[in-house]
Amino acid sequence: MRILLIHQFYLADGEAGGSRFNDMCKSWASEGHQITVIADGTHYQSGVADVDIQDLKIENIDVIRVPTQSYKGHNRNARIRSYGQFAFRASRIVTRLSDRHDIVIASSPTLPVVIPAFAAKRKWNIPFVFEVRDLWPESAVSTGVIRASSFIAQSGYALEELAYEVCDHVVALSPGIAGEVRARRPQKNVSFIPNGVHPEALVRFSRTEMRNSLGWADDEFVMVYVGAHGVANCLSVMIEAATILRDAPQYKFVAIGDGPMKADWVKESKRRGLRNIKWRDSIPKKDTFKIVGASDAGLAILQRNETFRKVYPNKIFDYMSMNLPTICAISGDARELVEKYNAGIYVQPEYAQGIADAARQLSQSMESYYHLRDVVLTDFNREKLAHQYLNLLKKLINE
Repeated sequence: MRILLIHQFYLADGEAGGSRFNDMCKSWASEGHQITVIADGTHYQSGVADVDIQDLKIENIDVIRVPTQSYKGHNRNARIRSYGQFAFRASRIVTRLSDRHDIVIASSPTLPVVIPAFAAKRKWNIPFVFEVRDLWPESAVSTGVIRASSFIAQSGYALEELAYEVCDHVVALSPGIAGEVRARRPQKNVSFIPNGVHPEALVRFSRTEMRNSLGWADDEFVMVYVGAHGVANCLSVMIEAATILRDAPQYKFVAIGDGPMKADWVKESKRRGLRNIKWRDSIPKKDTFKIVGASDAGLAILQRNETFRKVYPNKIFDYMSMNLPTICAISGDARELVEKYNAGIYVQPEYAQGIADAARQLSQSMESYYHLRDVVLTDFNREKLAHQYLNLLKKLINE
C-alpha cells in the first residue's frame, strides 16, 4: 500500500516518541508500506524556517519539505501567508508525483492541508481521510485570536466544510471531537483514534541524577508544563499560582516550549520577581521525557472555553507514561481522562488557587501513580494505535 500524508507540522526526528505521525509512519513502513509525507519546513512552535529540517528518505518513508515564509515573532498575517504558501506548493507537488498512491490523509488543525489532499483524491480517485486534531477555526474564534466575521475565519469555515464534504472518512483524536463531527455530519463515518506514547520513548535514566543536573533539591516539588505558549494555553494562570506559592519555596514551576505569548509571560514573571518559575525553550522529545520523569507533577492548562471541553492534550499521555500525576485545569474530555484513570487532580480552568491547592495536596499525598505507565501501554500505545489506523486505511481502500 502507498500512503500519502499531508501534515504541515510533521516532525521526522528519526526516533520513537516524536510526533504522532512520525511514529505511525515508522510502524506502517516497517510492515512494507510506502509512505510519502508532504510537510512544512517551518517549526510549528517557533515559526522559524528550520535549516536542519530537510527532505528525507528512510525506511520506506519519503518526506518532502515545502519551503514557506517564516513567521518568527508570531505575526498573524505572516503565519496565514505561510499556511497559504504550504497549500499552494503542496498541491503543485501532488500534481508532480509520478507514483500512484492508494489513499491520502490530511491532518488538521491547519485547514489549508485540505486543498492538496483534495487534489490527490481527484488525481488518483482514491479515498481521503481527514484527521481532526482540533476544531478549527472554532478554537481560534472562541479564544479571540480571530473574529468570526473576519476573512480568515470565513475562509477557515469554508475549508472545514469542504473537508467534511469531500473526505471519505474522519479520524478524531478525542471523544468530544468525534461526537461533534457526528452531530454536524451524521452521514459521515467517524473513527476515534487517540494520541498516545510510543513504548520506545520511555527512556531509562536515573531520576536522582537528572534532578541533580537540573539543580532540583530532593525536597522541592516540581511541576512541569510541556507544550505551546499561546493565547489558548493560558499560562498566565500558572504565573498566578506561582505568585500564590511564592512564599513556599519548595514549589517550583517549569515551562518547556515556545509560542506567541511566551515573551509576555516571561516578562510578567520577571516583573513579579517570581523565582519559582523557570522558562525553557523547546527541546528534543527524548530529553523532554527525562525532565518530565524527574518532575513531581505535570500541568495541563487551557482557557475556560467550551471548545476545549473536546480536547485530549497529548501532554497528559506524556505525563502518564512517566507515572506523573497531572494537575488538569481543563474540563470535559481531559477531565474525564484524568478521573477515569486516577491520573491526577482536576481543577477548574483559569483557577490559580486550585492549582496551588492541588500542588500542596499532591506533595503531601502518599498515593502512588505507578499504574499510569501500564495504562498508557495498554490503552494509548502508539504501536497498537498505528495498527488500528492501518486496518482502517486498508478497509477504506478495499471498499
